[in-house]
Amino acid sequence: MSLFNIIKLDATPSTNDYLKIRHKTGIASDGDLVWAKHQTSGRGQRDKHWESAFENSLTFSIYRTFDDFKSVHPFLISLMVSMAIIETLEELGIPKLAIKWPNDILSCNQKIGGILIENFFSKGRLNASVIGIGINLNQDDFNNIPNAASLKQLTGKHWSPQQLLNRLLPYLHANLHETENWSHQNMLASYNQKLWRRNQSSVFEASSERFRANLLGVSAHGKLILEKSDKEVTEQGRDQIRMLYDIN
Repeated sequence: MSLFNIIKLDATPSTNDYLKIRHKTGIASDGDLVWAKHQTSGRGQRDKHWESAFENSLTFSIYRTFDDFKSVHPFLISLMVSMAIIETLEELGIPKLAIKWPNDILSCNQKIGGILIENFFSKGRLNASVIGIGINLNQDDFNNIPNAASLKQLTGKHWSPQQLLNRLLPYLHANLHETENWSHQNMLASYNQKLWRRNQSSVFEASSERFRANLLGVSAHGKLILEKSDKEVTEQGRDQIRMLYDIN
């Protein structure tokens, strides 16, 4: 028996949008997982297009409800999903894994995957999330998209979407459904250990201006903790700042 209710599609514009429609029409169930071989209009963070070549990517979305919980912080969902992916890929021998804040999965400083989480609230309380996951498997060309790579490019091996999904599901189920694992503090510590360029000077952009700061970590609320050149320490969220790949 599957850990999730898998809905397999040949193609769809967006697996996240597919589940959002099911949520809005009241037919989505906790644990629904929509898997598409081909996602024609996938979205990443900040509404960027997610490159998804036919059968060369693993793209799917999960619906998780929190009706039975008094309070779940949205960033905990991001922590749990990020670490499930990292743990799976580590088990498979993918080298030099890291998380680029907030939700990019890197190997050898190149983006191999990403997460897009869209939350639904009622009276200020999180009651459901649509969790989109995309992993680059076998692409050889990313149409001049910088900093992107596939598992095949990094390992020299061809990857099966079905086999990778099968390896991911136990980790995702454990982190999303086995509530004894829901330790925000422990998850945050693991996330920060894998945080890309932690304790290094990095390039950020805010209000169209770029600056350097030392990345100290990520707070419990999902904000970057930065130390600027004047030693001032600040916390900034994704609506205020973005971290760039430029490390020169």
